[in-house]
Amino acid sequence: MTAADLNLTRILNRLQKGHPVEKNEVKYFLGLSDPYDISLLFETARNVRTGYFGSNIFLYGFLLVL
Repeated sequence: MTAADLNLTRILNRLQKGHPVEKNEVKYFLGLSDPYDISLLFETARNVRTGYFGSNIFLYGFLLVL
């Protein structure tokens, strides 16, 4: 497991525990290029969304990072 893998795992674990995402983490997510890493990010996002809203709500949103 590389340092980048450990960093991604650490961030995703924090998010699953309810910690807010930080600006530098959003930038890190936007820079992901490995399909496996991206799939982990999306899986975590779905799990967090389901934890807050269940499976009955579908959300769309826009993200602006300056």
